Amino acid sequence: LRVFVEGCRSDRVANEQKHMASLLRKFQVDWSEVNVIGGFNDPPTKTTMDDFQQLVSPFRDGGGAQRGFVSDEELQSLRLKTNRYLRTSELLQQHSRDSDLVVVTMPIPRRSATPAALYLSWLEMLSRNLPPTMLVRGNGTSVLSYFD
Repeated sequence: LRVFVEGCRSDRVANEQKHMASLLRKFQVDWSEVNVIGGFNDPPTKTTMDDFQQLVSPFRDGGGAQRGFVSDEELQSLRLKTNRYLRTSELLQQHSRDSDLVVVTMPIPRRSATPAALYLSWLEMLSRNLPPTMLVRGNGTSVLSYFD
């Protein structure tokens, strides 16, 4: 089991790696590798952006405010999130394309602010061209407890 976590600053990678390894040991998760990676906030490549635009284009409403479709205003207001998910998809391709199974925490949409077509496009981009991919998401309630 290889575990990938998002890193913040490059000078703290070793500490973050040790902390995650310790947490996995406490919960008796048998892991072989812990990787702290960065670059999540870098812009996605033009190719990835073009793929996304092609994917979402049939669901653009052109300003007609059709329920479930994506307006230009929504795309603009959710541009940073979209770019982050597109960049995450690139990192998944880079680090997991040869895996047997990929497990990804799903993005949590804001029901009133994220059109269904856009959310599903994010999920498609996250899992596109990967081996079998399991998207997981909880309900926001912590279920892991550890007592020293």
